Amino acid sequence: MRKYIILICGILIWSIAFFVLYKSYAPRVGPIGEGLDYKSVWFNFGWQFFIGLSAIIQSILLFKKEKDQQQYS
Repeated sequence: MRKYIILICGILIWSIAFFVLYKSYAPRVGPIGEGLDYKSVWFNFGWQFFIGLSAIIQSILLFKKEKDQQQYS
């Protein structure tokens, strides 16, 4: 059960990272003030991407571990 939750959370984090990156570069109408701080946008995207990737890899390892345990039991 835990591996499914980690996989879903990893995919959700990746989706949010790409959505925020897309929305930050989407054209806007009206006064937008100072504009974007692109360093913070890419920094946040990088961290979210890394955390999502780590969660997905962790869930894959849990799937593989369970498969190996069932095979050798």
